[in-house]
Amino acid sequence: MSTLFCSGCERSLTGTLTSKDQASPTPQLFGTNEAPSSAEAHAIREYLLDIEGEIEQTQSQILQVQSILAGLQSKREKLKSFAHKHRRLLSPLRRLFPELLSEIFSWCPKGAPAQHTIAQIPDSFHPYCGPLLLSQICRPWRSAAIATPKLWTTIRLVLRPRSKLRVTLLDLFLSRSGDCGLIIGVVDNLNISDQGATGLAAHSFHLSELRILAREAHRWKSAFFNLPPYQIYWDALSEAKGKTNRLDQLGLFLSQSSRSEGPVVDIFANSPQLASLSLDSCVSMSDLLVDKSKITRFRYEKPAVPLDRCVEAMRSLPNLEHCVLHCLVLALNSSTVPPIFLHSLRYLDIRIDFGPHAHRGQPSAFWDALQIPNLSSLRVKAWYHSPVQISHLFRRCQNLKKLTIIWKGAEAEQLLETIQHATAITSLSLGLDRENFLQVLSSLASTDETSSSQLLFPGLKEIRIYPVEIENFLDFCNDGTVRLSSEFLRAFIQMAHARMTARISGIALLDTASLHHPAHSEAAIEVVNRYMHVMRSQTSGQSPFPVQVYYSKLSGGSGGIVKMQRSS
Repeated sequence: MSTLFCSGCERSLTGTLTSKDQASPTPQLFGTNEAPSSAEAHAIREYLLDIEGEIEQTQSQILQVQSILAGLQSKREKLKSFAHKHRRLLSPLRRLFPELLSEIFSWCPKGAPAQHTIAQIPDSFHPYCGPLLLSQICRPWRSAAIATPKLWTTIRLVLRPRSKLRVTLLDLFLSRSGDCGLIIGVVDNLNISDQGATGLAAHSFHLSELRILAREAHRWKSAFFNLPPYQIYWDALSEAKGKTNRLDQLGLFLSQSSRSEGPVVDIFANSPQLASLSLDSCVSMSDLLVDKSKITRFRYEKPAVPLDRCVEAMRSLPNLEHCVLHCLVLALNSSTVPPIFLHSLRYLDIRIDFGPHAHRGQPSAFWDALQIPNLSSLRVKAWYHSPVQISHLFRRCQNLKKLTIIWKGAEAEQLLETIQHATAITSLSLGLDRENFLQVLSSLASTDETSSSQLLFPGLKEIRIYPVEIENFLDFCNDGTVRLSSEFLRAFIQMAHARMTARISGIALLDTASLHHPAHSEAAIEVVNRYMHVMRSQTSGQSPFPVQVYYSKLSGGSGGIVKMQRSS
């Protein structure tokens, strides 16, 4: 065994006992009950004195070694820190050209995720995210951040009581963004009650913030305003009138308002590039003065908008290509709807809700009025009225390739009678409830016909199934887990099998089938594989069809999607 010596005094620090240390003066007494004689007792006491001296000496050496070890450990940490500092000098970041660092910064997030969902504009004034964070790291990064105008082009201004500091930040962002186009969002968080001039005067200092933004209207590229329903706020933006030449996306929303009439907004009348428009139900198209012939993308929602006003909006936008509506059918809605000609419309997303005493058949006039021959994607979400009303629309939309229908309360026969007219569909998403789930999937799985003309969706390549009110589809297991009932999962797998293995002339083979499943990934795939094993045993051990099973988790902890993909 090697011996350790002190580097100072060169004494041995080895902890091994020598033969002298282990030489007992009375070895014959060990293992007996005999008492030592007087001479033996004296020898034992002398021996203990020697041993205690050795213990003290050994303890002293231990303290010495510990002191040396602590010093060595401290020296090691200082050397590591010194090496780390010098290693950082060799970092590739130090060799980045400022122009490259600036380009990287321009692609960074422009702020923290915001709670208010208006246009998903981030919280640009957050001190620990976005440009304000990048300008606090080091002097080179600060210089690069300040020299990157694109980094400062997103401005989310929240109107809060006693938030005058925002004016300083607003001026900072506007000055550092140079002449770049701006993305701005103004969000009301004042909680002003309808107190007339007295209530508004208490928050009048916010008008200066709006005037500062208005002076830069010539740089607005995207602008979203969530303002109180008072003309004084829109008047503060009046300096922007005639300057919005670069504006291509606009959102107008009225906060704290249940009024049927809002302020007339005319500051965007001269916006030749404006192509995208988003409104809420408190803003009427008649209150907004813009060149409506240029609008190609339109959203009208949050909360639901009376159906008559949705019709008015669609008729006023002749070149619409992309449209999202949340319609509310009221008892006073007209039973007749004038024709709506939208030859350029490619995407339509409609949700239909019903107010008190509204007749369930009222939307039929709306569907009949739609003249959208070039529609390629349609999404419909509705509750408790017959889907048969849109079957005529499907006949008129021969280019419809992608269809999503979520229709709670529809009978299976009605739903099937409706969707069978969408013969050109290649991508289908269905929201089914417990009552129609099995029958609809059984009809989709039926591939025993001799001609593709008699099948549902002969060109179908992709299908997604969403159980509506999924708690009605669940089994609660003894181990506390929750799973989709076996009959529904079996029906889904059988449908996928039938559509992926069909051998009929003129019918396309299904590529992917997806099902919303409430369980975690392992449980979901386990159940699918179990049924695949049953099907395999029924086909003499051969795989019933070449398929791969995937699972993707949904955000919010609401289960995930089981995806079955046909292997080539």
